[in-house]
Amino acid sequence: MKVEIYYSPIFHIVVRDMFSAKENKEILKEALSLEDKFLDSYLENGKINKEFRSNRTALYDNIYKGKREESVLLRSIDNIFQNQQIREIMGSSEYPFTEISNTNTHETQVSRYGDDQFYKWHVDAETIGGTSRMLTFVYYFNETPKKFSGGELEISNTPIYHGELVQDGDVKKIEIENNMMIIFNSHKAHRVLPTKSPKTFKQGRFSVNCWVGKR
Repeated sequence: MKVEIYYSPIFHIVVRDMFSAKENKEILKEALSLEDKFLDSYLENGKINKEFRSNRTALYDNIYKGKREESVLLRSIDNIFQNQQIREIMGSSEYPFTEISNTNTHETQVSRYGDDQFYKWHVDAETIGGTSRMLTFVYYFNETPKKFSGGELEISNTPIYHGELVQDGDVKKIEIENNMMIIFNSHKAHRVLPTKSPKTFKQGRFSVNCWVGKR
């Protein structure tokens, strides 16, 4: 596990080689076995709007409700919160990272981006000023060597409105890698650029969105 700290345009943490090579492969294998569970994604209002968000998602918390221990991904995610290195680094960072030890809930969703699929500028917080989603952990996994291109994550320090930045600001494009995790404030603007991908499900771009907060 290799931890990198960045301050611009927003404070964010990048962790390379997040899980072991064995876990990484098992996480992909698990997602492929759940292909029929990936459905058109919807927005916070429960509506599907493919002009804003066109990927497909699988809600692991629902799929494994009452049997969480059966999911290699959910077990791996749960172990992150017991990782002393992650806890100390976040605990000595800026708010809301410092609240990691005080959080008591997290949601896990897996996204699959295929050809020309994207997600416009948005924030992950359920409500403005809400605390049920304070931190976003995004983990990337894919078949190697990867068969897709694009799908980069962009983050910004600029407010947004209706999927667009309201003014010019600093934007950082992050090239995603297999077995990499990015951690940032859920209230900060980010988007997923269009992905170019074969139609075959296993060759797409996969990411885990884990939202951490308080309830």
